[in-house]
Amino acid sequence: PYFRAQAEETAGKIAEGARAREAANRQRDEIQKKLAGLEDEVKRLRVEAKRDAEAEAKRLRALAPGVPAREVGEYLTGLVRVAEGALDAGPIAALSQSERFGWLAAPSSTSVQASEVHTGLSADPVATLDGLFARLVAAPAEA
Repeated sequence: PYFRAQAEETAGKIAEGARAREAANRQRDEIQKKLAGLEDEVKRLRVEAKRDAEAEAKRLRALAPGVPAREVGEYLTGLVRVAEGALDAGPIAALSQSERFGWLAAPSSTSVQASEVHTGLSADPVATLDGLFARLVAAPAEA
């Protein structure tokens, strides 16, 4: 009886290990499928980002000739890093989220100025934000 119990326990452990290995293999296969297209997706996103950046620089030159697009881009990148609270983005980035918002939304005499903050309620914030973006930020549709 003792050896039979040990054999059954060992067989159970072997079966459990086999099931765990099968689950791990399935998980590995799923991950490999996801990673297979990652390089192409990154390339596509880089091409799209470059195209969008060039279009925005062209739009900036049309709206404000003489404004250095690269410098404006650096300012905007800095503002994003402060908003995110990046550790290397300076002392303002180290503040709490609400304090960073106060600094970023404050009117100032820098080259990048935020508009006034407007509060309100919306039944569908995502749709409202999409509409505001389309109306105030996005490039006009080309005819």
